[in-house]
Amino acid sequence: MVRHTVIGMLASACIGLIAPASSAQVQQLVVDFEGLPEGTELSKQYAKLGLTFSIDGDPSLLPIIGFLADPVIDGDEFDPRDIAIDIDPPATSLRIFVHDIDGADETVVLRAFQGGVEVATDTIAFGDPGTGNASILPLEVSGTAIDRIVLDVAEGVPVGIGFDFLTINRNCVTSACGGAFQIAQESAPGA
Repeated sequence: MVRHTVIGMLASACIGLIAPASSAQVQQLVVDFEGLPEGTELSKQYAKLGLTFSIDGDPSLLPIIGFLADPVIDGDEFDPRDIAIDIDPPATSLRIFVHDIDGADETVVLRAFQGGVEVATDTIAFGDPGTGNASILPLEVSGTAIDRIVLDVAEGVPVGIGFDFLTINRNCVTSACGGAFQIAQESAPGA
């Protein structure tokens, strides 16, 4: 079986919404993918949280959950492709952890976009401090209204690079971040 869209992701269904102090106007969302079964195609599983996954440049392909410690089974192949995540409502900052930057050609770039314009990037390449030895390192970007990120991976990575613990911070406006609101009709003007 050929997995034409895989970048080895560690996956799970542990999702947390962290409510800040009542005076704060920021919501933090943490997605830990490890509860999803291996082989799961990521697309709209997190749409209610405002996240939609795809392969950048080819909406017919989707990232597939794969566990990096597994041996090759039945001819599995990894064909690294850039993963896109659309974010609605937009984020002010994002962090995702990258696993296994262990080879000379391994580089990952996190690109953040607002309205189709790239507004921030962060890069980890083999040889950077902390890489090697099955390292787990964060990529982080920030902006005023990030509505899309792309995890840009180097081609030719034989085993795969994993991503986990996606953390998104958003400014909360009315109910956009899960807050409650009530709509009432006046019985008379000004009532």
